[in-house]
Amino acid sequence: MLTRKRKILIIALVDFLILLFSNLFAYLFMDPFVSLEVSSLPGMMLITTGMYFVFGVLFKVFTRMNRYTNLQEIIAIVLTTTSMAVSSLLLNWLFYGSFSKRMMTFIFLVSTLLIVMSRLMWRLYIERKNGWRKDRGEKAQRTLVIGAGEAGRILINSVTHSLTAHEIDIIGLIDDDPNKQRIYLEGIQVKGTIEDLPDLIKEHQIDMVTIAIPS
Repeated sequence: MLTRKRKILIIALVDFLILLFSNLFAYLFMDPFVSLEVSSLPGMMLITTGMYFVFGVLFKVFTRMNRYTNLQEIIAIVLTTTSMAVSSLLLNWLFYGSFSKRMMTFIFLVSTLLIVMSRLMWRLYIERKNGWRKDRGEKAQRTLVIGAGEAGRILINSVTHSLTAHEIDIIGLIDDDPNKQRIYLEGIQVKGTIEDLPDLIKEHQIDMVTIAIPS
């Protein structure tokens, strides 16, 4: 099992390789359209990767739980790559006296897309692996979760992505907010309110009811 430090190192290495590829791909793609000097490519790579890691630490890109990748993690990545692009343009102007806005924009787009995709692919891999565990025929406790807010989302993610995912089968959510009825949270439907709980327990043969609260 990977330790926290190893996970951070792997994430940083993958991002580093993506940034190198993005710089090289952007140069090869833009070279026919923009006058670019190959001698400036190593400096561009050094500046963009350096700025990415500086802002990556600032926005905590490397220390987030990537198996739970959601909108917040994607926003952090976009903020990091945007800050990288803006600061890299400024540094290139200071050190080289000129820069290509189009090439930097291309680097930004390619690196952002690939880094976000790498996080989403890891999440899909974890979900697929845990889903395989769950389908092995082992007895899972049929569960209702009370609370369809942020705490409910965190609980569902914790259960879904844990090594014991096959032991719990979340059937639905319970919430008294009328605006949340019949909506889905992380793929799980809100099936009713607290008043409906006794009937839902009988209808779905529930083994366990779990309360999700922010604290």
